[in-house]
Amino acid sequence: MDIGSLFASEIQYEEELVMGLKLKLKPRDSGQLDTEMHLTLWPSAEKLCSLIPTLIPPTSSILELGAGTGLVGLFTAKTFPGSTVLITDGNTESVDLIQENIEANSLNARSSHFLWGESAGSFDVILGSDVIYDKDFIHPLLRTISLSLNSHGFSILANHTIRFNPLQRLFFEVAARVGLEVETIESNPIYIVRLTLKSN
Repeated sequence: MDIGSLFASEIQYEEELVMGLKLKLKPRDSGQLDTEMHLTLWPSAEKLCSLIPTLIPPTSSILELGAGTGLVGLFTAKTFPGSTVLITDGNTESVDLIQENIEANSLNARSSHFLWGESAGSFDVILGSDVIYDKDFIHPLLRTISLSLNSHGFSILANHTIRFNPLQRLFFEVAARVGLEVETIESNPIYIVRLTLKSN
């Protein structure tokens, strides 16, 4: 994918993402069109999108945490139209933008404002891209995942190693404390983990 092509002058545009799938994406404002910033953030989301078709059952209840632009959730909803997708973020402007993108693409999804730390419901799959970036948010993030997974569910998180590696030990310690088992899928340059509830 040509990342630079995402930041054209048009307010709305269509962009090929993964495996020929196209989504209409709208930037929040001109201040978001910072190529350097998005080059830092997009590879994890891109990598996660590339794995979704093979990792997720086609009719699942899916939650995206810390969605930002909502790319992962939007891609998932378009890939699996039979699934229900809830795309969440802690920023209300991002939530409004995501809802516009959902409607523009006629997707079976909805957006919602959500702060980590409590249950968001009960889901088969929980996704997150570049959500591990600050030690103070690791416990709220993992607690939400632990409380929001159904008994047979799983979570896939993708994070650039630049951000994840300094927090890796804490991440694994907190995951164990909140009842999550962690499996490393990939570790370079994007660190991808699969989390499930510990068996009783």
